[in-house]
Amino acid sequence: MIQDQPETKFIFVSRFMMTATNIFNGNAFPETFNKYSEVCANRLALFLFNLEEVKYALKASYEDFSWRLISKSNDLCAAAASRGDLKIIAYTDGLEYLTTLHFALYSLKSFLDVYARLICRLINSNAKPTEFHAKEVNGKRISGEKFVRWIENSSPSSYESKGKLIEVIYRHSNNWITEAVSYRDTLGHYGGIKNMVEMRLPLEKVKTFIDINLIEKPLLPNGEGLDTYLEKITADLGLFLDETIPLLPNVDQKLVANWKESIKYLRDRKVTGMPSRNSPCPCGIGKKYKHCHGKDT
Repeated sequence: MIQDQPETKFIFVSRFMMTATNIFNGNAFPETFNKYSEVCANRLALFLFNLEEVKYALKASYEDFSWRLISKSNDLCAAAASRGDLKIIAYTDGLEYLTTLHFALYSLKSFLDVYARLICRLINSNAKPTEFHAKEVNGKRISGEKFVRWIENSSPSSYESKGKLIEVIYRHSNNWITEAVSYRDTLGHYGGIKNMVEMRLPLEKVKTFIDINLIEKPLLPNGEGLDTYLEKITADLGLFLDETIPLLPNVDQKLVANWKESIKYLRDRKVTGMPSRNSPCPCGIGKKYKHCHGKDT
C-alpha cells in the first residue's frame, strides 16, 4: 500500500450491533461522551448475542439429551420397571445452557455499569461517575442502589427528571435486574443456580418406551421456564431503556430509536452457512448458486 493513500472501508455490522447502535446513536449524545455511548452499544450488542447463544445451547442440550435417552432406552425402561417403588429421573447437567446464560448475564451487568456511567456524565459531568453497584437496604441487596444514591446527591437542581428516573430504576431493579444479577453471581461462584430444576425426564412416565416429547424444560427457582425467562429479560431491558433514555438531559431524542423499532434487526435472517448448490444465489440476480457465485466451488 502506498504511504498515506486514502482508503474506504466497508464494515458489515451484525444484527445485534445494528439494534444496539440504533438506540445508542453516537450523534445523539454530546461528542465528549461518545466513548460511553459507543461502549454502551458494544456491550448491549454483546448481551443480545449471548442471549441468543443461550437459546441455541438449550436446543443443542435438548437434542443431545434426547439422543442419549434413546440410545439407552432399554436400560432406562428396565431400571424404571424394576423399581416401581422409586421415583427415577433422568436429567442433564445443563452445562451448555448454564455456561452461555452466565455469559449473557455477565454482559448484561457490564452493560448496566457503563450505561450508569453515561447517565452520570449526562446529568453532571463534573461529579465522579459511578456504576450500577448494589447495596444492602433493610437486609435486602438491591442492584443499582449506589447509582440511585449518586443521582440523589449529585444531580444539579436544574435536572427536573431526577425523581422520575430514580422511580424507574428502583422499579426495574426490584422487578428483574436484582434477580438477574443474583443469577449471574451464583453462576459465577458455584457454576449453577440454587434450586434450579435442570432439563429432565421422569422415568415413571415412560413405561416401556422413551418418549422425548415428555422431556421437561429447565425451570428457574421461581418456577419460570428458562426459555420464557430469556424472552422476558429481553423485553424488560427494552422497556428499561425506553423509560430511562427520554429522561436523560443533553440527548437529542430525535436520533434515539425506541426498542420496538430497534429489535427489527434481530429478526433478520441469520445465515448459518453457505447456500446449497441448487438454492438461489444470495446476490439476488435470480440464478441458482451453482450457476452464479458458486460456479467454481
